[in-house]
Amino acid sequence: MEKFKKVYPFTTENIAGYMHNLDLTGKKVITVTASGDHALNAILRGSTDITCFDVNPHSKDYSRDKIDAILSLSYEDFIRYLLLDNHLKSKYDLEFKYYNPDSKKRCNLYLSREEFYRLKSLLASVSIRFIDANITDLKLKDHFDYMFLSNISDYLSLLYQSEELERYQKLLMQFLEYIDYIYFAYLYDVEGDEKRSRIDQSSEVDKVFKSYKKIEFPTALEGKRTKDAVLILKRSDYFGK
Repeated sequence: MEKFKKVYPFTTENIAGYMHNLDLTGKKVITVTASGDHALNAILRGSTDITCFDVNPHSKDYSRDKIDAILSLSYEDFIRYLLLDNHLKSKYDLEFKYYNPDSKKRCNLYLSREEFYRLKSLLASVSIRFIDANITDLKLKDHFDYMFLSNISDYLSLLYQSEELERYQKLLMQFLEYIDYIYFAYLYDVEGDEKRSRIDQSSEVDKVFKSYKKIEFPTALEGKRTKDAVLILKRSDYFGK
């Protein structure tokens, strides 16, 4: 898709907000590739087996370059090289919308000095696989413990021409046969009055999804004292143990 050719250099979500108390030790994770930040934060929460997928093939290459930078640079040099003045902008078409370095540090576990060096040491024992695929083309054959879908739900109208929430639910039910927990929506500013799509309206989500969990945490948005949220599906709620 033309819209997804740009790469966000760092997450626009508060990943640290919803991953900080997750224990992913020994867990298999499948996640959107995006900036690579979902995978990097998952490693710090204990996962060593991660599969990344994205419709944008540049996300895979950018994530690999980011990992190489983590492995080869000091914390201070990495912050200068990628966070303060992203030197990969000459190689990739990067999207700097919603970009604030201080926010990126707050929203990523690995952008503190101590956790950066812990991530550097962990990367040697981690397996990360990359798949070039749209979510609607993703075929699962193996079991995963967790799936992180970032804010894919913001783009359902681009994936489906009608009944987008219902068709998204049907796709997720297929995934849920293989996955224990699916973080299927990231919602910005849940306390605000503006609802950008049906996924932001609890009444609409309640109609389509029989059971889901909502976790709220401080927003990733700069200058707002509000909350973001993730919506989570649990396999056992639909298929039993």
